[in-house]
Amino acid sequence: MLTGSQHFGLTEAIRQSLASRIGLLYLLPLSLEEVRRFDAPPRELWTTLWTGGYPRIHDRGLNAAEWLADYVAT
Repeated sequence: MLTGSQHFGLTEAIRQSLASRIGLLYLLPLSLEEVRRFDAPPRELWTTLWTGGYPRIHDRGLNAAEWLADYVAT
């Protein structure tokens, strides 16, 4: 399983080399209602927007800026 951001320059090559062996899944970030279900959801709107809607950030209480920087780098 591969996850992460997409490098558009490599997309065509990946589709050709992994033809019939991959599936692309487009997942939306968590909704506001889903974020509120975590044990310690952000209390302010701006904090919620800045933190983002990725489950791992909220589930593990991670620093959003660090996690998102690592996510984009991969």
